Formats: sequence, structure tokens, C-alpha cells
Amino acid sequence: MNKKHQNLRKKNNRGTPIVPAYLEAEDSVVVCPTCHAAFPLSALEPFDPCRESHARCPVCCAPCTADAYDREAAHMIELQREVEQLQAARGRALNEFDRKRIWHVPLVGKLLARVRQRRREQLKAELLEPISDISSRMVGLDKLASSRYLMSEYHLLTRTPLRIYAERGGYCMRCCYDMTGAFTFDYRHGYSMCRGLVGEIKAFEQVVAAMRAEARLEGARLVPNVFVRKNEGSNPSERGSYFSQLDMVLLTRRAAYVFEVKSRDASIEWGASGALEATYCQGDKVNVRKLAGDLQQLADHAFYFNRCVGRYPFDATFEVMVYVDPASCAADMEAFCDNLLVRSLTADARELVRIIAEQDARLSDAMDQNALDALAREVLARYGDRDLRKRQMHAMRLERKTA
Repeated sequence: MNKKHQNLRKKNNRGTPIVPAYLEAEDSVVVCPTCHAAFPLSALEPFDPCRESHARCPVCCAPCTADAYDREAAHMIELQREVEQLQAARGRALNEFDRKRIWHVPLVGKLLARVRQRRREQLKAELLEPISDISSRMVGLDKLASSRYLMSEYHLLTRTPLRIYAERGGYCMRCCYDMTGAFTFDYRHGYSMCRGLVGEIKAFEQVVAAMRAEARLEGARLVPNVFVRKNEGSNPSERGSYFSQLDMVLLTRRAAYVFEVKSRDASIEWGASGALEATYCQGDKVNVRKLAGDLQQLADHAFYFNRCVGRYPFDATFEVMVYVDPASCAADMEAFCDNLLVRSLTADARELVRIIAEQDARLSDAMDQNALDALAREVLARYGDRDLRKRQMHAMRLERKTA
């Protein structure tokens, strides 16, 4: 097994892992996109979901936004191309110098060779100086990419690492910039888990961006990665068996919108029987699967959230099913039907947020803004999973089921 992906877990005398190994993100030191100062995440103040501001560098106080990292990455790519051009020119100049013929004269041949060698070293140093000057102002693209994720609002709220080594639910991916300056995730291990996590991150970021442009949802709070109890009266020794993971929850003064995000490379549509279906095409093979399980899972999540939180009327808890980057989608709904909305998400979430804002405007207030902010902080503190313990207990339950 590759050492990088080795399962780092304690084992009993039979070699069987005892508990899943959950590792924090390996790269916990980030760099500022403005001053390039390196600092640990622990140097930042705790992120508040009710404070609409970005994390700032503790050295220069510049905002560490995704746009700032993208601009700096584009600048680093330009510098890298300039360095490559200078290196190519340097190589051509040295080759041209070496092609010049030396007439070896007796007695003075060694002296001329030494003079030529000194001139070559001098030329080499002169050509290397501008390259060193540019390189001293550069920072690695991999470092900028990992810092972009670690300083994102999603990571600061959830602390979801890029790597988790476990038999069930394990994955490994890294952030990177390509030579066009586009930010991407590179899947290394656990493709389905990586694809699902990237879909949740994309949905969260696009919904947050659309919410800030929608005046009717001003003051609404979006909380990702929420774990609620399936059974409030469970045995404390088996708490991990009763968690249900919600991808994200949008809280407003009037209602709660529970999101379920799926990343399916299929064509989503309503079938002839009225059921939601996904059509997978692999070469000449066509496989049609019913997605009733997705809708039932979302309905269960909304029920558990309403029962655990208990701040909204039952009719004011809505279900939002989001399919990220499907092959095609003919199942998009233009309004809520029986508290359910199904939408696809590709370029942005403006249409999705508009539908939610229209539905929210028809309801009456259940709380004021201060109570909503307090509720958002409570949901994050009580039902969040910043220490990964709930996710670990959930994985242990899955392993006990399949043992």
C-alpha cells in the first residue's frame, strides 16, 4: 500500500483496526495573499456565522478572500512564465558563449581557458540575478491553493480536512491551481467521497454569494455540516448510532430550509410515474435509477432537525434537494410544492435563492434578528462538528454494521 495513503490506525493482536483514524488537515499553516506572511489557523479569532466579514491576516489585516487568492495565483503564474522565459534566454546565451571557438596557442592555452571560464561564470551570475529577484517574490501555487480552502468560510465553520484515513468514509484530495489560474480539487483517494464533499463546498459558496445579492434574505444565516440526533432518548454510550448529517441549513426569521446536496453524473428528470429518476449512460449501457431514497433522506433530515431545534413550526421547515453539476436536469421546480424544492446547480445559485426568498416572503415572522443570530450560533456550537467527533462516531457505527 502506498505509504502516503496508509491506514494510520491502532490495531489489536489480530491486526484489525480498533477505531477509525481521523486526522486534522496536514497543512494547518496558511499564507496571506497580500503580504505572503505565514501564520497558523489558531492565530485567527473564532469565526462567527452571524458576522458577515471575511477572515483577515493577523500581520497586515488584509482580507483573505477567495478572490484575493485567485488574483495572487494569477500573478504568480505570470511571474512563473516570466522566470521560464528568462531561464530559456539564459540557456541560449550560455550555449552561444560555449559555441565560440578558442584557438589554442601553445604556452597560453591554459591561461585563455581560465579567463574564458571566469567570463562564463560572470555571465551566468548576471543572467541568474533577475531570475533570483523574481523568485524571491514568488510563493508556491500549492501553498496558495491550500490556504484558499483553509481560509474559506466553509472550512472555518466546519473544519473539514482535506484528508481522512478510514476504511469507511475515508478520502484524500488536494487543492491546486492549473496554469490558467483556475482553482480545482485533485482527487487522490475515495472518488465518491471527494466528489460529494466538493459538491457540498460548491453549493455552500454559491448559495452564500447569491444570498448576499438577495435583499429579501438579508440577515439569513447559512450553517453547513449539521449533525442532529435521530433519537433524543438514545443511550449515551451509543450516541454515534443516532446522528443524521445535514449538508447545510438556511435559517431565516420565518423558516428553516434544510439542504441535501448530491453530486450525480447523470440526467435527472421526473419519470412517467411521477418519481424522480437518474439516467446513467456508460458507453452503450443505460442505467435508470429511482431517486426516492434521496427525497426520503431529505424528508428525514428535515423532520429530525425540526424535532431537535424546535424553534420553527412544522410547516415552516422546508426541504431543498440540490443536484450539483448533473449531466442534465429536467426536474427543476419553479416553486415549492408540499415544502419540497428540487433544483440543479451549475453556474450559480441566484435562481435557487430567488425561489427561496419568494417563499420566505409569504410567511410570518417566527423570531426577531437577535433571536435568529442566537439560534445560528447555537446550531453551530451544539450540532456542528468542528472537532470531527460526530463524523467519527458515525463512521464507527457504519463499520459495526458491516463487520
